[in-house]
Amino acid sequence: MSINSFAYLLIGIGYLVAITGIFKDHIPTSYKKTVSITVFIMLTVSSAGQFITERLKDHKAWSSITSGRLVSKESTAALHPIIKVGGGGGLAYAGSPEKPALFNEDSGDAIFVKLVNGEARITVSIRDSKGAVLATVRDNEWFVPSPAGASDRNFNQNTLEVLGEDGQPVLQLRIVGENAELAYKSYGLHGEGPGSMGPWLSESGGSGRTLFKYPSEKYKGQLAITR
Repeated sequence: MSINSFAYLLIGIGYLVAITGIFKDHIPTSYKKTVSITVFIMLTVSSAGQFITERLKDHKAWSSITSGRLVSKESTAALHPIIKVGGGGGLAYAGSPEKPALFNEDSGDAIFVKLVNGEARITVSIRDSKGAVLATVRDNEWFVPSPAGASDRNFNQNTLEVLGEDGQPVLQLRIVGENAELAYKSYGLHGEGPGSMGPWLSESGGSGRTLFKYPSEKYKGQLAITR
């Protein structure tokens, strides 16, 4: 229900109540009760409609978010960034930030990582089997095109997860100080691959198949399990 519709409804209720008050001495008691019940029902229905409308607007606003930035909840004094495969073993990288930290020959994926202000900054792209981009992360700035092959995505301050068409993860990324905890499945520009890195963070963390609860519009930023 729009604001204008709600206002018109209140005006109508006001007229009904006013007329009933003016002619109260000439209106049967049963009619007065009917008016009271009618007003109560109209107010209840209008309030429910307003609530539902606001919830739908909120869900639509969340669903329309296609970009953001991952920020670590802590900083580090470390000298080099570390890519943690599936949240497990770490791969320290001390090379040039302009050169790939990892290169997946199956899909042609190049992953870049560097350390800025005590925080790992990672760059990676995720593609589907047709070569279409499902998600990109550039120095922790993420972008999930909409509409795209991704069925959903969920995120919070330092974590991003993207699901593919089948509802299974294609990217899980969490930034913790110098650590970029990463798991993914991606194809090349022309469908090569897939290349993958795992296990999934959710599996090693004990939350099951996904890091977050879904659908995201209902569980905004809610992890499936708290670390």
